[in-house]
Amino acid sequence: TGKLMYVMHNSEYPLSCFALFENGPCLIADTNFDVLMVKLKGFFQSAKASKIETRGTRYQYCDFLVKVGTVTMGPSARGISVE
Repeated sequence: TGKLMYVMHNSEYPLSCFALFENGPCLIADTNFDVLMVKLKGFFQSAKASKIETRGTRYQYCDFLVKVGTVTMGPSARGISVE
């Protein structure tokens, strides 16, 4: 069985791409990482195109940064995120 890898993009770091491996390390690469993954289709199998997005408000109080947002998957809301 293979391990899962989640590829994420963050609007606060527009030039970076984050890849999280299941039970493993986190990889931070530039935005061309997506192009590399397309070229490695023989080694990696892409899951169905599910895009999860969080939109919300960012608050700053002294040294603390709190982000609250709504998590959506396609057209439907799935939950609330607090970071």
